[in-house]
Amino acid sequence: MTQIPAGWYPDPAPQTLPGRQRYWDGGQWTQHVHDPQPVYAPPVYPSQQYAQPYAPVPVPVPTTPDGQQLSGWWRRVLAQVLDSLVLAPVWIGILAAFVAGRWDEISTWFDDYSSALDAGTTPPPAPDLFQPFSTEMLGLAAAYVVVLAIYTLGFWRWKQATPGKLMVGLRIRRRETPGPMPWPTMLARFLFVQALALGAYVPWLGFLFLIAGLLDYLWPLWDEKKQALHDKVARTNVVLAAPTDQSPGDQPTPTELTAAGMPRRW
Repeated sequence: MTQIPAGWYPDPAPQTLPGRQRYWDGGQWTQHVHDPQPVYAPPVYPSQQYAQPYAPVPVPVPTTPDGQQLSGWWRRVLAQVLDSLVLAPVWIGILAAFVAGRWDEISTWFDDYSSALDAGTTPPPAPDLFQPFSTEMLGLAAAYVVVLAIYTLGFWRWKQATPGKLMVGLRIRRRETPGPMPWPTMLARFLFVQALALGAYVPWLGFLFLIAGLLDYLWPLWDEKKQALHDKVARTNVVLAAPTDQSPGDQPTPTELTAAGMPRRW
């Protein structure tokens, strides 16, 4: 028989500690055992369980179908305020021209009105310039609409935005198609707003037009497409302007630069 040399071997005893070794003296098992060294595991503290930095879930940004980011409501309001400031001198000039042309009539009415109040008699009626739906008032309203149409439609056609929107980095476009708006789209958008504004002066129904105008103004606050009612009518969106207004097609090609005498250094 081959004699097993003395040495440490796995403990053959039943129910022994896993990994224990017992010494074989060459003829029999001895009482000398060798237990495995316990593996030290450092304690895990609660703070170490979250060692990875917290990554917030990004909030989806509303965009057009082709991915251009839509404007928020407050930026549109700021743009409208800026447009009002730009146009204020024009409105003051138009009103001053109408008042200057009828100054004698207005001055006489003011004197008669003051005298009637002092005497306790019935004041005279206001001049036609201050009467709703009078010829003078309709002329003033027509001048207002003409100037506003030239200002708004002209800048929409030229820059896709009025000066107020340009100042805050906004543009107007069709929702489904980028680029300048065609005339039917611009007219639908402009005339819808003006119809709501002029309808407020219609007897009995004016209150309904006022409510519709307020809803049109506030609608982007809760609309998922960030559209006002006039945007829905014209199928437009107010969007944040791209970093540059120059489209890729407007960039000169290497061939064009070389033909123009520019060295090719790329």
